[in-house]
Amino acid sequence: MPGRALYLLVVSGQVAVDGQVLGAGDAAAISACTSLEVTAREAAYVMLADVGV
Repeated sequence: MPGRALYLLVVSGQVAVDGQVLGAGDAAAISACTSLEVTAREAAYVMLADVGV
């Protein structure tokens, strides 16, 4: 959606975001995508926010 982006924060654990591994405290800013794959590599909590840009 134009003018929108996602912000993903790994609160604890470890996840892979489209194949890129992120650990606790890591974050990803995501824009201009039509799909996103988030896979837990171990027990994890993540926060995903939809933000305007």
